[in-house]
Amino acid sequence: MAVLDLLIKANAQNRKLYCFTVDHQLREEAKLEAQFVADFCADHQITHQTLVWNGDKPSTGIQTAARWARYQLLNQACQDVGAIGLVTAHNLDDQFETVFMRMQRDKTGEGIGLSGMAPTALFYGSMWVFRPFLSVRKQQLKEHLLNSSIDWREDPSNVDEKFERVRVRQNANLDFDLDDIEANAQKRKNLSDAAAKYVDQHCKTDDGFVFHLTISDHQQRTLEKVLEVLVHVIGGRDRSLSRDDVISLYNLATSEGNMRKTMGRVVLNKSGPNLQIYRENRGFENCHIDAGKSMKWDGRFLIHNLSENIGFELKQNDDELGCPPIIRWLGDEEWSSPFDHALVRIKPYINKYDQVLSEFDFELANSIALLVGRSEFLLPFENAKEQIQ
Repeated sequence: MAVLDLLIKANAQNRKLYCFTVDHQLREEAKLEAQFVADFCADHQITHQTLVWNGDKPSTGIQTAARWARYQLLNQACQDVGAIGLVTAHNLDDQFETVFMRMQRDKTGEGIGLSGMAPTALFYGSMWVFRPFLSVRKQQLKEHLLNSSIDWREDPSNVDEKFERVRVRQNANLDFDLDDIEANAQKRKNLSDAAAKYVDQHCKTDDGFVFHLTISDHQQRTLEKVLEVLVHVIGGRDRSLSRDDVISLYNLATSEGNMRKTMGRVVLNKSGPNLQIYRENRGFENCHIDAGKSMKWDGRFLIHNLSENIGFELKQNDDELGCPPIIRWLGDEEWSSPFDHALVRIKPYINKYDQVLSEFDFELANSIALLVGRSEFLLPFENAKEQIQ
């Protein structure tokens, strides 16, 4: 409510503002809360829409599931109205909690969690999320509401200790320095930018399936970052490599002589200073895509069947390095490549960044996108890069 009011008052450019409230259908009171927001918006001539999370709800991991459901609903709503981005009310208290939880999970010893949430992030390649209040304490926002005589509603889940964030909020020592968080965020961005430059200069692919990385002058952390991202993207897995795995990759890349290693569903062949990297031929499932349907295949491609009446089977090509996809239309006997077929649209999927891309990794994500033959990730408005910085 504070952020909504502040956005209304700060809208000097007279942008069109929309307000979305998500009803997860987990509490009866949610409908009344959504109506409360809708009434406030009506009083201020702001278009409001309640987005409803329909369907079955998981018995475990409800907050995580609700978060992704919420962002998917918001992403579609932003596309429907042509919004350039979504502003959220994440504040400094949220940032401290996030830093603490990430530090507890950090098994690398690198302290990456100290960078916290990014001020901006791209969700699903289409919705920029802006968090302009990460340096503002929650109490300051409440004081704004009190001083402005604006009422608000409290979500009861904010005090339910069955959720990790609530337990952290109530029991942990969240004694962090904002300057330290911002310094670590800049350090994280600098490392990612250095990795992007290394990819641009030393990595290439002839076909998008077999990649060639030349090991040249480097900083260790930069090359580690490059190897981690390449294996993650080429292998198509959702899970990142462990710190031990990343060190093992670095030792392979900088070793003398010729070596071969498999990791993360990826084959790495080292010959002198050259590293050949491609998808390992295992862990595939044969699939079927009905007419008019689409799917994410192997964590590497988004494949759309544009036919109105014929489906096709889909599998990997065992005869080529990197295992490209091949298809067979129902009723046919021959398998063929989908890349030049008029009724198939296929796009490389970058599982490291296509779901959530923080501003820290924007340059590296674009280097990977260009490497695999994709267009760059979109900025939300003109001169956005300079404004983000």
